Amino acid sequence: MLPYPRVRLYQDGLPVCGREVEITTDLARAGSRNHQLLLRVMERDATLMGTESAELLVRDYRLIKQMLEARHKPVAAAWAAE
Repeated sequence: MLPYPRVRLYQDGLPVCGREVEITTDLARAGSRNHQLLLRVMERDATLMGTESAELLVRDYRLIKQMLEARHKPVAAAWAAE
């Protein structure tokens, strides 16, 4: 038998923020099968561990958003000119 209280679950992309369980629960409810599996293992007393810096995740999100917006500016400018 697996000693669940000693098991640590590391989820890629999950921030270390104190809300790891809440985030995992929300994603499981939204249909993520991986997060549903994490919840089932956590029910047996395994511990969920965040793996990412929340600050770096936010920074990366903002940079990607800026890049996507910059890609669409020429399209928006062309529409405005019509």
